[in-house]
Amino acid sequence: MARRATMIVQERENQPFVLLLDGGNTWVSDQFQTLTQESNGALVVEAMNLMGYDAMVLGERALQLGVDLLRQRMDEADFAVLSANVWLAETGERFARPFTTLEIDGRSVGIIGLTGTDADVPPAFTISDPIAATEEILLDLAEQTDLIIILSHLAWSKNKQLAELAPEIDLIISGGMEKPDLQLYEANSTGVYLAQAELPSERHAGRFVGRWRLDLDTEGRAIVKGWATIALDPGYVDDPELIALLQRYRDRYW
Repeated sequence: MARRATMIVQERENQPFVLLLDGGNTWVSDQFQTLTQESNGALVVEAMNLMGYDAMVLGERALQLGVDLLRQRMDEADFAVLSANVWLAETGERFARPFTTLEIDGRSVGIIGLTGTDADVPPAFTISDPIAATEEILLDLAEQTDLIIILSHLAWSKNKQLAELAPEIDLIISGGMEKPDLQLYEANSTGVYLAQAELPSERHAGRFVGRWRLDLDTEGRAIVKGWATIALDPGYVDDPELIALLQRYRDRYW
C-alpha cells in the first residue's frame, strides 16, 4: 500500500486528470492479512481514503463481512462503492449504488460496478446476472455521460461477453480471475476495451497497478494512448503517511 501511494502521487503530479479505481475484494485482501481481518477492512478503507480513490466495485468476498459491517465500511469510504447486481435477500433492495458519475475536464464519466457470481454468497445477499444488470442501466447512463467505465469483478470469460454487449461501454477494468495474461483486449464487434491490472494470487495481490492513459475524441469515445501494468518494486519508496497509518493499526492490534 505504501508504494502504491507513492506511485499515485507521482501520477497526479505528472497528469492533469487522474481517476483512481479499484476492481474489488480489497477490503478482504490477503496483503496485511492479520490487520485486515482484525480491523474488518477498516484499515484498507482508511488507506484508500488517504490515497484519494474515486470508486471501487464490491468483490464477492467482501460480502463475507455481512450487511452491517459492510454498510459501516461503505459509510466510512470517501469514494463511491458500487455494485449493480448485489441485492438484499430479505427485502429485494439493491445493496449498493449501481453506478456513479464524475466530472473530469468538463466531461461526465459514468462508472458501473459489477460483482462476480462464482463465489459462495452469504444468505443475506443475492447476486443477479451482471449482463442483465448492465443492460438495465446502460442506455439511460449513456445519455447522461460522455464516457462509461465498468469496474468488474467477473471471470474473464464473462468480461469478454460484457465487452461484446454494447458500444456505449468504453472501458472495462477487471479485478477478477481467470486471465491468461495482462494484455489489453479489444472486442471486435463493439470496440470496447478490456484490461486487467494484475493476476491476483495468494499472498501476492496488490503488487501491480494498472495504468491506462487515454484521450477522448470529439464524440466522447475513448482513444487508448497506452496501457501498462506497473510493478510496485523498490523503485517506489514507501509513502510516509501510509507507513504511519499501518503503524497505528499495528499498535492497536498487535
